[in-house]
Amino acid sequence: MATGSSIHGDVLNQVAKGIQEKLRAFDSHRGSEVGGSEKVAKILNLLQSKTGRNILSELEKRDINLASRIRDKMFTFADIHNIEDSSLRRALTKIPNDLLALALKDESYEMKQKFFTNISDNRKKILLSELRTLGPQRRSDIQAAKNKIITILKNLQEKGELFFKGKDKGDEWIY
Repeated sequence: MATGSSIHGDVLNQVAKGIQEKLRAFDSHRGSEVGGSEKVAKILNLLQSKTGRNILSELEKRDINLASRIRDKMFTFADIHNIEDSSLRRALTKIPNDLLALALKDESYEMKQKFFTNISDNRKKILLSELRTLGPQRRSDIQAAKNKIITILKNLQEKGELFFKGKDKGDEWIY
């Protein structure tokens, strides 16, 4: 499994069953989930994309609600910091400026810089102008914009067009 080669279905079944049992035990001891699915999501995010998807798929067969909670935690807006720059540059061509400006409205300087360093100078000027003129926005609208961007990025990742630093090592870019 550690080599990233294909994994036999029985192994995936055992891993999914083990995750499900551990989380159920955790939930019953604590009375409520305190980061259980979040921890599993972080573990799955460390695996190669295909392996993580396969484990999640097996878990989904056993407990769709649990799998859904884990899936929701597997990719957050903060994870964009871990996307390889070359991947992010290509992905940003699919994200309109108004959507990106709204999503960046409440983000840190560091997060904004991640985007600004991966777009052209001209687009950066336009985006900065949009950010300055955006005015007050509802937090729910900002979150909706972030969710749309995450959906775009997830789709690109599933198509094999988006890569994370240190992840998908078998698919590293060679320059």
